[in-house]
Amino acid sequence: VGTGGGALSPGVQGSRGPQGSEGSGMGSSLWQWAVRAVTPLPAIVFIHDSFGSLGCIEGGSMRPTLNPEGSTSRDRVILNKFSAVCHDYQRGDVCMLRNPYDSNEWICKRLIAVGGDQVRTRQDELVTVPRGYGWMEGDSESEKAVDSNSFGPIPLALIRANVWLVVWPPQRFGSVRREIPKDRVLQGVGRGFGAY
Repeated sequence: VGTGGGALSPGVQGSRGPQGSEGSGMGSSLWQWAVRAVTPLPAIVFIHDSFGSLGCIEGGSMRPTLNPEGSTSRDRVILNKFSAVCHDYQRGDVCMLRNPYDSNEWICKRLIAVGGDQVRTRQDELVTVPRGYGWMEGDSESEKAVDSNSFGPIPLALIRANVWLVVWPPQRFGSVRREIPKDRVLQGVGRGFGAY
């Protein structure tokens, strides 16, 4: 005896089953895959922007520390971005920063002095670094470098990362040493001592 209500027999699905599976199949699984692939992206971007990433060093201004003479490949390095987020700069750190005259260009230099320090430039002039600024130089004196000897002290806010570790080529694997040219930097003798 029929009920007249259009009921379905057990195990038979109409256009909408118990799971609401209208449009199920290939499109649904593609959508689920896309959601799973995109879900971790914000976390990945946050880690990349705030903690660290891999970088490639171009040019020879940081020789012999990075890209030494005779090397057949460019140095690949781990960049510690958390130190820049926390404004944890120390004299002697090798840093990645925006070129103060071309914001599209990244440069790699050593922070040799901070606010309140006096620096004897490579042109033998005495400069006092203002508060919130740093004196950045390439390690190589033979390379024509774009550094504080050409553009003066730079705002520490331009620093985006410290160069922490060389990871490639394998024979150069190791941490990047913190060094300052002591014969050219007088620490904390000027007014406005302190990085910030």
